[in-house]
Amino acid sequence: MSLLSHLHQRGAADSVMTITVAGPLPPRSPAPATTVGTIEVPSVRRCIDDARFVTCVLLADDNDESALAELEAAVAEQVDVWTPSGHLSSRLQLMSMLADVDDAIGEVVVTFTESAGSPQSAFVAWSASGTFIRPASLDDDQILEPDGSVIRVAGVTSVSFDAGHRADRIRCYFDRLSLIEQLVRTPPVHGAA
Repeated sequence: MSLLSHLHQRGAADSVMTITVAGPLPPRSPAPATTVGTIEVPSVRRCIDDARFVTCVLLADDNDESALAELEAAVAEQVDVWTPSGHLSSRLQLMSMLADVDDAIGEVVVTFTESAGSPQSAFVAWSASGTFIRPASLDDDQILEPDGSVIRVAGVTSVSFDAGHRADRIRCYFDRLSLIEQLVRTPPVHGAA
């Protein structure tokens, strides 16, 4: 199915939605599936809701255990994840990365502005804002001290699902250079351990 076909199937699932990802995430809706012969096919709405959920967990500054457990159950063992910050090729790597997340930006709010989906994939456009409240690691030897500034970034997340409706491909695109430029407002501290 082409992206143009996806856009024609958007419907009610693409309304603007704002989610504060500081604290527990709202539960995903158990949208109904359609049965084709003996195969249960998830609805487009469920795929879009799941893509929004994945995006929130990826962008959250402090995921609670229930959100991480729900994500772990929703992701295939051999998931392929790409962001401007790195590439991962398994659920174990993804969960480890989320457990060690650099939570320099707090009070994160994500607004979903557009969405499109099919029973096998979903695309969600988002903008996020948060406050630079904790030290951030620029690289192995430079730490950026927080200055309380508001950080804004926009992007798109694409999630593809396998036959069991587990995410097997996640792409989270955003402008990493813009994010770094916003964080580098004060000189970095050298020699951090």
